[in-house]
Amino acid sequence: MTRIVKDKEICGGAARVMGTRVRVADIVRMYMIGYTKREIALWYNISLEAVDDALKYYEKNQQEIDQILEEEERLADMYTYPPNNKIRKAEKYILVLEVIEKKLKETFEFSERSDELENILPKIHKCKEDLEAFVKSFDDGWKLPKDDKAVSELEEYIKRKRAEWYILVLEEIEKTLKEIFDFCEISDRLESVQSVLDEVVSELKKYIEGNKKK
Repeated sequence: MTRIVKDKEICGGAARVMGTRVRVADIVRMYMIGYTKREIALWYNISLEAVDDALKYYEKNQQEIDQILEEEERLADMYTYPPNNKIRKAEKYILVLEVIEKKLKETFEFSERSDELENILPKIHKCKEDLEAFVKSFDDGWKLPKDDKAVSELEEYIKRKRAEWYILVLEEIEKTLKEIFDFCEISDRLESVQSVLDEVVSELKKYIEGNKKK
């Protein structure tokens, strides 16, 4: 049974995953720029089977979906903000580097080898600075349209997408932290960190749901 449905009252009648507002076009776009099926499923909080069904739908209805993608690409060009996968990766790496730096400090202090961090931290800081400069170079060149309503809608859309991305990042961080804590044999300390991450994810999901209803 296919999980792809259409309803003229939802998403403008575009093909979408049943029970969600995730369109086939959204899934196809992410797949085309290099996301794996698992990453797409995590991003949209849908099953791998739903991703497979969406890609199968695209194979049979390529012209229909391509028209949606081409029109949205045309509209995106109006805002001169490049939909670049590298930006998302850079933002993710900045967050991961911050976590790694903190955990390295804790680990080296625990091992009473803090002096050895002098050779490592500057390299992490330089990498982080380069990533931040890369992201800022795109932000500085972003020219919003003059239409106040369009500006507001675009800003809300970007905030919502960033929130969705941060959820995925937090899940990856949680997985990485678990590996680090297990390696350092301090797994008992992970529970408090995990609860904080869960709270943040919960708040991000509330923000996303609240903005979808607007």
